[in-house]
Amino acid sequence: MKTVVTMTSWTKRINQMPIFMDYFFKTQTQKPDIFYLWLATEEFPDHKLPMALEECISKYGIVLKWIDKNEFCHKRWYVYPEHYDDIVISLDEDKRYPNDLVESAKNCKYITNLCFPKTDEYHEPYFIGICGQCIVPPRTFPLEAISEKYKEARIKCTPMNDECWLNVFIIKNNIKVTVDISLLNPFEYDYKCSVDDSALCVTHKDECFDLLRNTVKYMIENYNFELDMDKVNSLIKYMYLV
Repeated sequence: MKTVVTMTSWTKRINQMPIFMDYFFKTQTQKPDIFYLWLATEEFPDHKLPMALEECISKYGIVLKWIDKNEFCHKRWYVYPEHYDDIVISLDEDKRYPNDLVESAKNCKYITNLCFPKTDEYHEPYFIGICGQCIVPPRTFPLEAISEKYKEARIKCTPMNDECWLNVFIIKNNIKVTVDISLLNPFEYDYKCSVDDSALCVTHKDECFDLLRNTVKYMIENYNFELDMDKVNSLIKYMYLV
């Protein structure tokens, strides 16, 4: 069983990636077995990247993965067909993480979020959904969420928000998501880019609630999804908190 890190980036964030990679590999007590970076040819014609990033890719053995068209945050989840039986850690380049994150990942039994909420008070009574920064234990990710069967619906409903899309499948399959306070860095937002216009979670935050509602409605009407609406409404309340 391997421990795998998966990340993605885009034009407004690409210069942040080498800064993050240097920090991450210098501070982690244990290195991942594989580190993937997913990018879109549409955004980087001829696959030309900043020299600092090219140097980091070579230095740290980063596995660079290309897809034709930009699918924003959705790109990072394409790791699962190959690594469904492994531990997968999804990270963002605008954050700092505990130094023993990779080492501790093997202890997670459920999908474990690595961002807000930061305190126990958020755990109940809210149904916690998956976030883009998380640890996913083996055989827990809802593979159907990235299947070709639903790709058209995904692009139609949530073109830039992977969390709203994935949470529909988290609810559908009754997958448990939790938060381990010990894995949260109290200074996790350590870069200016976490709050500027390059952060999709900031620029599109107000749309998230409607996106989730509309995606739930679409999948029920078009694919006969059976979803627990109490969990849906609870998740929306939780999203307002964080």
